[in-house]
Amino acid sequence: MLGILYSSAQGIYNSEQQHEAISTNLANAQTPGYKARQVVFSIPTEPSTISSPDSPEESSANRSSEHKVWLDFSKGDTIQTENRFDLALASDGFFTVETPSGNGYTRNGSLTIDESGRLQTRSGKPVLGQSGTITIDPAGEDLRVGRDGNVYQGNNNLGKLRITSFSDPQQLIDLGDGVFAARQGQASETLDSPDVMQGFQERSNVNTIRELVGLITIQRRLETNQRVMRTIDRALDRVINTQG
Repeated sequence: MLGILYSSAQGIYNSEQQHEAISTNLANAQTPGYKARQVVFSIPTEPSTISSPDSPEESSANRSSEHKVWLDFSKGDTIQTENRFDLALASDGFFTVETPSGNGYTRNGSLTIDESGRLQTRSGKPVLGQSGTITIDPAGEDLRVGRDGNVYQGNNNLGKLRITSFSDPQQLIDLGDGVFAARQGQASETLDSPDVMQGFQERSNVNTIRELVGLITIQRRLETNQRVMRTIDRALDRVINTQG
């Protein structure tokens, strides 16, 4: 009975983790460049400390599952906005931005400028070129970005966007707001020939219908485990009261 109780408790915990991931996905379904996340569970080969050596039938059930968040880095659909500050990457890689803790990486190319003309994300993170930040004249000619990542204002080349690629993006650390950080020693390269599209925006790769179906499934699973725990709790109360 205790084995079933522990399994139900673990099931509730797992459902809560999945519910959190799906809620985050749905909240960012309209966020440009957002990458959907999924909770992946694994069962360790060794029983957890709550297992009883005298109850082998409970021991196998008491192995607490471990979870990690897997990020779907597949490209989202690309839509044309005709906004000169909207950039999308047809190639692999990430726009490189400046964060308080160092370089960050994002697929969200919906940009703007600050009061001084510095190119930045809409959340205020400066966009980095291969020689540092990129600044344009707010009163000057229109911004133009080539497919190779070079940024122009009129005939002036203001720099080339730093597009960074990773051989294993799953190692990236999620900083939130669609921005990631590289782990220490993680292999990366600056793309010499990226494919940047101006006036386009990469949409979130969240499949809203699939997420809603998953949310319903998880809610039903959660309710089932809660009913099981209530039933076992009442049974244990009866046993204790009878023995008392």
